[in-house]
Amino acid sequence: MEKVFVITWIASGIIGSGFMFANIRHDFPDLNVRDDLGYAIVFSLFGYVTLVVGFLSSGFGQYGWWIWFKKSKQNR
Repeated sequence: MEKVFVITWIASGIIGSGFMFANIRHDFPDLNVRDDLGYAIVFSLFGYVTLVVGFLSSGFGQYGWWIWFKKSKQNR
């Protein structure tokens, strides 16, 4: 039972941080991408709370799910 709890905690943290990162990138496109990703990863430690808050704050996933960034001219 503990394994299920830990696995769902980690999965919900990852999914929630993806929603939060996509929301941050949409709201503040001129900020540093690495810092935004760092904030999203720190929030992923809160698990279920991150999933709910990230999903609701992004307008029910309006901006998608984004956890990785590619280096491009825009991100430099």
